[in-house]
Amino acid sequence: MGAALRSNVAGRRANRPGIRWRKPSVGWWKLNSDGSTVVGSGLSSCGGVVRDADGKWLIGFTRRIGICTVVEAELWGVYEGLLPAWSIGCVKLIIEVDNAVVVDLIHNYNSGESTFALVSHIVTLMNRSWQVEITHVLREGNDLADSMVKIAGVDDFICCRFLSPPDLVLQQLEEEHEGTPLDTG
Repeated sequence: MGAALRSNVAGRRANRPGIRWRKPSVGWWKLNSDGSTVVGSGLSSCGGVVRDADGKWLIGFTRRIGICTVVEAELWGVYEGLLPAWSIGCVKLIIEVDNAVVVDLIHNYNSGESTFALVSHIVTLMNRSWQVEITHVLREGNDLADSMVKIAGVDDFICCRFLSPPDLVLQQLEEEHEGTPLDTG
């Protein structure tokens, strides 16, 4: 699985060289989250990682969701990422997701008008006593979150939190931190 994961990430980067994860400004943390739905079955997962201004891993997460749409899976990724960021003391957070619809749903939230109840919970978390911004990022800038989604448990429906990077994403994290391109061989 590890080689296939690296190959998938390397293939995306080859399509758009120069697009990669960027560190947040000093004093800010960054949450990259992602969600995925298997076509046909609708089985979905989400995952992501919170890093500091130095690119240091602070906490990661994965969650098998069940059956839902890709937009719902992406929303679960934002929600499940906000919870640990808050719990470890984040005061300034930038959320990056690679689904512009999700960003629009959250930016344009108006109580009682959202199709997705989860948006209300996300906005409530974002309105706590901290600074939170959400923005769209191209897939290539969200590779580590995408990799976290792929390692979500197959049979369990719990949220797993990672205080250190799982072995399957360690090399990718180091390469993103150093800004080196992934080895495609």
